[in-house]
Amino acid sequence: MTDKQHTDLTTYVRTLADMLGLKDAVITVGNDQPESEKSMAEMNGVPGRNIWNVYIGEAVFWEQSVDVQRECIVHELLHCHTLPILYPVREDAYENRLLSYQEYRLLHDTMHRQMELATDGIAHAIACHFPLPEWGTESEKSDA
Repeated sequence: MTDKQHTDLTTYVRTLADMLGLKDAVITVGNDQPESEKSMAEMNGVPGRNIWNVYIGEAVFWEQSVDVQRECIVHELLHCHTLPILYPVREDAYENRLLSYQEYRLLHDTMHRQMELATDGIAHAIACHFPLPEWGTESEKSDA
C-alpha cells in the first residue's frame, strides 16, 4: 500500500469509526496482510481494551468498487462492538479450564460464524448511510 493510500485509508477508517460510536477507540490501519490471501480485510483487538488493528488485503480490497470498500470498512469496524462477545469463551471459560480444548473450539468457532453472519447483515444494511471513500472516482461517487 502506498503512503497516500495508507493515509487516506486511516482518515476514512477514523471518520467511519467516529460515526459508529467508536470515538474513544484506538484504531490503527496495520501494514501487515490478513491471514487469508482472499480476505479484503481483518480486524483484531486487545481483549479488555478499546485498541484495534485493521489489516487490509491489498490484492483484493483495492480491486473492489468504493461501495464494496465502504461496506468492508463498516463491517470491520462493527467488529469493535461484536468481537468482544467471544472473549469470555477464551479468557474466562477456556483459560480457567472450564472447557476442554475441543469444547472451546466448538463453542468459539460456532459463535464466531454466527457473529460474522450478523456483522455481514448489519454492515450491508447500514453501509449506504455512510460516506464513500474519497479515493473513488467521481463517476463511482455519483453512481451510489
